[in-house]
Amino acid sequence: MAVRRAIMPVLWGPETEPPGSDFSLDRLREQIADGWTQYHAAEFDTVMKALPDLLSDARTATASGNDDDRGAGFAALGKALQLAGHVAVRMGKTDLALPREPESAATARRLVRVALSVWGLDDLADDGALIISELVSNAVQHARRESIRVVIDRPGAARVRVGVVDFSKVLPVRREPDPERESGRGLALVGELAKTWGTELLPWGKWVWAELDGKARG
Repeated sequence: MAVRRAIMPVLWGPETEPPGSDFSLDRLREQIADGWTQYHAAEFDTVMKALPDLLSDARTATASGNDDDRGAGFAALGKALQLAGHVAVRMGKTDLALPREPESAATARRLVRVALSVWGLDDLADDGALIISELVSNAVQHARRESIRVVIDRPGAARVRVGVVDFSKVLPVRREPDPERESGRGLALVGELAKTWGTELLPWGKWVWAELDGKARG
């Protein structure tokens, strides 16, 4: 929950103002580097306290009027978000509420890749990213309300479960790929890539999930 509160204003907050004259990109880079040092030392509470300001400052840097500084700001924002993702996974907060918009698929893919990297399941990253993209796209197209939730779980040492929770009780239907159709291909792809997949009805919606098996490091 705390990581989500730090990330969401950065991803979906209002347009930010350009950095002021006292802003230092070099200082921001040093602070992000310090955050990674604290992360590797398992000082997660310390990182959590610093994350909101790190993310806010990095987002501010992306509004710079200078192209070089703006590019460096986006690079810093990417590193800060990656740090936030690693902390979230290590703290067991592997779920994230996202707007029900097509652009959320990219954020979901990043979250899956970060989780799998932290868990040493890098061999599942490509398939996991494809699966979560299809599940998010399906929810965006067919669900109700304005948000969805991406959930990533590790039920076994070398097994991962990725899924999307939405507010519709309409069950997804897998169709065989048809070159004449523009829809219905996603779940067929999920079925091909996943070891197993399914749907669980909830009192207010459903959870569509897929499991992958890989090889754990170490």
